[in-house]
Amino acid sequence: MSHILPMNEIKNKKTYSKEAYTWLWNYALNYLARYEVSQSKLEYKLFERKEKYPFPIESSDYSLAVNNVIKKLCLQNLLSDKRYALSRFSQLTRRGKSLSYIRQDLKRNGLNATLIEDIIEENQKDALVTCDEIAAITYMKKRHLGPFSLKKENQKDDYKLRQKEFSSLARQGFSYDLISRLFSKDKDELEDMIFSSQERLST
Repeated sequence: MSHILPMNEIKNKKTYSKEAYTWLWNYALNYLARYEVSQSKLEYKLFERKEKYPFPIESSDYSLAVNNVIKKLCLQNLLSDKRYALSRFSQLTRRGKSLSYIRQDLKRNGLNATLIEDIIEENQKDALVTCDEIAAITYMKKRHLGPFSLKKENQKDDYKLRQKEFSSLARQGFSYDLISRLFSKDKDELEDMIFSSQERLST
């Protein structure tokens, strides 16, 4: 790709599918060096680049180049929906996001429902502490809710305060039963639950 086709040659132009492949391949490698993404998200980014491609090219040829780049990245394990899903799942759980939120996030990132449920099942298999419990405790700790409250002991039992804290967790997608169960524990118990989950989430 040493030059842009002169305007008087465009009507007789050849397509640049090989050049497009190389151009897209280099962009994809650079992008993946910075971000772990799903196949769907990377496809979107590559098609988004079409308007910046410096040569005239048919849409069908550009699409073929994109498809070939995606295929090769998957074959070389440089792009993996499962790896992305596992990474994203762990990241969101650590941020205190509920399973319902995580499901929607993974779906928005182009992952199919079967893979999403497989990832959730894999992360909860034989676990003493569920992913929702880990996420809820993380959120409680971050926001100083329930046993993590910074308020004085006599203020922690305030009914309106408790309802406000319950509502905050419910808006994040956590069930009432889960919230009640966690609020019935003390700070040390919740810390132990988080500690027991750390090794599983780091794998």
